[in-house]
Amino acid sequence: MNRPLTLLLSLLSLLPLAGEAEKPNVLLILVDDLKPTLGCYGDEWATTPSIDRLADRGMRFDLAYCNQAVCAPSRFNLMLGSLSTSTGLYGLGMNLRDRFPDAVTLPQHFKSKGGYETVSVGKVFHVGHGNLGDPSSFDRVYKDKVVEYLLPESRDSDISREEVFFELSHLSQDEQTEYLKGKKIGKGAAIEIAEVPDNAYADGRTADKTIELLENYQDSDQPFFLCAGFARPHLPFSAPKNTTTFTPSKSSPSQPSAPRPKGARTMPCETKASKSSTTSPAKNATKKKSSNATSSGPTTPAQAMSPLKSAGC
Repeated sequence: MNRPLTLLLSLLSLLPLAGEAEKPNVLLILVDDLKPTLGCYGDEWATTPSIDRLADRGMRFDLAYCNQAVCAPSRFNLMLGSLSTSTGLYGLGMNLRDRFPDAVTLPQHFKSKGGYETVSVGKVFHVGHGNLGDPSSFDRVYKDKVVEYLLPESRDSDISREEVFFELSHLSQDEQTEYLKGKKIGKGAAIEIAEVPDNAYADGRTADKTIELLENYQDSDQPFFLCAGFARPHLPFSAPKNTTTFTPSKSSPSQPSAPRPKGARTMPCETKASKSSTTSPAKNATKKKSSNATSSGPTTPAQAMSPLKSAGC
């Protein structure tokens, strides 16, 4: 969520309908938090045969940059063809229609000007952290999970904080409070590898649904603008075990840290992280023991977010 969002736009991959339609169809693929660590960008360690084949069929852009380092504004800006410096959309909880009620997004333009059916599958707009995305952009929306755990040992609680932020966003404040009553809110694992089929996780289901829609459209004269949004490699790194077989057995190369820009201020969360790293193991152990002894954690999203707000993150 706090890393650049790389967008793989397969607008270049125009899919013809049966019988050569007059209007080209559009498939837009979004991959959350993916940097250009791909074979088609010359990365020697990444194993990405499918996306490399897609790149070979179209045009690769080498100077396309994320204009805001969190999900919601980046996706709004993409769909508006604008920048945060123009829209004022910078944060996760800033809703598009609150600021621009009459804005026309890219899928809305295709729908109103070209008669396209617009469909969203997976994570297209950011829905969570108080953000509702933009349902009016699409005729059909198939939302799926962003934070997902299949193994009980991946949580130290009944539900993780990020699951509260993302997966309960469709509930009202009162409904969330009622749902969380008596539940402990805690942390989730950064990595989960489970012996399950691809579609046990959201990205596999997103792929299956996208394929199903494309197959259905082959027998239709309806032009479509189809967005397929994949959540990984956004944290947590939850994936089927079979995906790990594509990775070489050698260790991942370490990435050099970029130097801090001259004059850049220290973020509050960096200061907190620095203090935490200097805390003695004994104190950490005491804190951990104390927190584990609590039978139930925060029962409202606001309480769950308070440690993050105090850190300025």
